Amino acid sequence: MGFLLLGCSTKKEPLSGPDRFEASLNNISTIASIEPLTDDGRCFRPWFGPGDSMVVFERLLATAPEDTFGRSKSELIKGQAINIRTRELFEVGGEYEYVHPETSDTSILRPKQGEQIDLALKSPVLGILAYEAYPIGKITRSLIYLLRNDTLSQLSSGSKPIYLDRFSNTGRFLTAIYDDSLARIIVYDLPDNNKPYIIPGYGFFVDYMTAFSSNDGMMVFIRSDQKYALGNEPFGDIYLVRFRK
Repeated sequence: MGFLLLGCSTKKEPLSGPDRFEASLNNISTIASIEPLTDDGRCFRPWFGPGDSMVVFERLLATAPEDTFGRSKSELIKGQAINIRTRELFEVGGEYEYVHPETSDTSILRPKQGEQIDLALKSPVLGILAYEAYPIGKITRSLIYLLRNDTLSQLSSGSKPIYLDRFSNTGRFLTAIYDDSLARIIVYDLPDNNKPYIIPGYGFFVDYMTAFSSNDGMMVFIRSDQKYALGNEPFGDIYLVRFRK
């Protein structure tokens, strides 16, 4: 499947300016509820298990940040799962593997004049992909676009960077991480005219790393105070989002 932007139509772009873009973001509480699943700040790579009854994740065994120094990842990480209903924790083996978003070849895309494409993700829906681009010479300011068949839609604007995270399993949602300094999650409801919803942050905590249940009825993400980390990957707590529609 090839995506080429030559001759494609372009929808009206969002109003420019960071304030106007942020003002266009809807609070996710209007379509979903959010609740914490864990509370020790040492979780990573959450993923829904079979039947969507549990969330599988990697857990840091070290209880003090200094205990991570000089030790291998295999010594520090254990596979665990939490039952969503009962909150029971149990260990799992290597049969549950975190699935990274599927990327697409960026060379088949034609960027807008003055921009360079950095990353493209494939949707599970045929004919749809999303990509990041940044103005040439300004790599700290990125934008995201959605290409649906031959129609290109700009999903963000303003001066704050935004980075693609993943498509949901049915292709209904697209998540992105907004603003380097605070790292907030934006969830785009693609069938609803790409309507953007933001998950309100908590202080200086970082929100990132989303995953969806099989039917997109739920989503999980990591909220981190960055107390625990391996390299540049912060651990945190798992939060569960339940969509109401």
